[in-house]
Amino acid sequence: MFSLGKISVLVFILADRGDPYTFRVIALNLGCWTPTEDFHGDGGVAHNLATLEECHTVCISDDTCVAVDWEPSYAGKTCWILTSTAIKETTQDGVITHYELNRTCLRESFTFTPHSLLSYATSLYLLKRDIRQFLDPKA
Repeated sequence: MFSLGKISVLVFILADRGDPYTFRVIALNLGCWTPTEDFHGDGGVAHNLATLEECHTVCISDDTCVAVDWEPSYAGKTCWILTSTAIKETTQDGVITHYELNRTCLRESFTFTPHSLLSYATSLYLLKRDIRQFLDPKA
């Protein structure tokens, strides 16, 4: 996670399928998710994921996903990927939270290819620099 002033963002780094040495970087403003406690969507595909961040990542990578339900206490199926924003109130308080995705605040992604002669630390430094410039072009 990066902090840019008062804005915090999650940064996802995905390997490029065509080139294993090129990475796609997606910066997501944390404000893109609107949580609604004690509500859930209808249907959805269950995923056994350890963290809410993993759940969000699966949703972002699926173009049809518009929301997720996060239910950490449900028999190992903690993340529900939803293609509809229709929600209804749950009968149990504090068990599930519905997160609606606002894709309009997602930034365009960019690619990053570390130079093979650079050290890992130097490549990481350059990637962080590129992410900061991507998020705030005026900097």
